[in-house]
Amino acid sequence: MKREIPLFIIDTKKSHKKGECDFLVCTDMDNGFVARIDYVTDEPEGMTDDSITGYARHGLAIKMSIRRMTGKNPNQGNIRTLMRKGLDYYAEAVTLEVGATEVTTRQCVEFLEKLADGNRHYLQEVGVDYNQRQTLLTSLMMLDAIKHKLVEK
Repeated sequence: MKREIPLFIIDTKKSHKKGECDFLVCTDMDNGFVARIDYVTDEPEGMTDDSITGYARHGLAIKMSIRRMTGKNPNQGNIRTLMRKGLDYYAEAVTLEVGATEVTTRQCVEFLEKLADGNRHYLQEVGVDYNQRQTLLTSLMMLDAIKHKLVEK
């Protein structure tokens, strides 16, 4: 049967008020799940029944932890396979590999976009005073201006 929706859906907006994390939803009918994704330090790569840690670089790794099962007939072997695939999907879609000595203009633009997207959610947070909000808006506008200057070249 052909899939009508993507197998994985990622929420990186951080508008969920659950802290500095992302979420990944696996839409598999039998083994689907909702997982929280965090960046962790000093944690070895590995897998348990409900979490996987991988893509360790420079002391920082990606940890995905299942928060809710949504599948109708869960099978632990299939869930582990989907967790691996989900972590790979997330790493490919969200992380950005940059070689600091040979950075391309496109990599700079992608980095600026990810930096801006990662901080935009602070505008909606309750309790942010006017000065902090203005500083954040100015910073986001500056990132956008730098991005446009790079694209013009």
